[in-house]
Amino acid sequence: VREFHKQYIREVGPKLDVLILNAGVLLHKRSITVDGCDTVMQVNHIAQFLLAQLFEPQLKQAQAKDGFVPRVVVLASSLSWDPDAFDFGELVRARSSAEREHFQQRPFSQFVNYANTK
Repeated sequence: VREFHKQYIREVGPKLDVLILNAGVLLHKRSITVDGCDTVMQVNHIAQFLLAQLFEPQLKQAQAKDGFVPRVVVLASSLSWDPDAFDFGELVRARSSAEREHFQQRPFSQFVNYANTK
């Protein structure tokens, strides 16, 4: 995400009027990133939040220059319609090998996992 932001600024420049967040991944088994987070949660939610934060200065600059009100559009899935279905147990950061192993052993449903992140 950080590299994409740097590359965008290098290749396109600082102008950005609209940021559309639509990343999504659906995995058939649980996976943990090098940061210790569930891969689906990191790609579908955390990375998009980080990208919006990184582009915030460019969005504010667009407004100051052109008077245009920049937009951030966040797309979600219809799988996430039930606000009571979110499992906060999925918001973990497994730092040790034991924590990673414990998290890997948790029950897993790819559609529930996806819905939790979108």
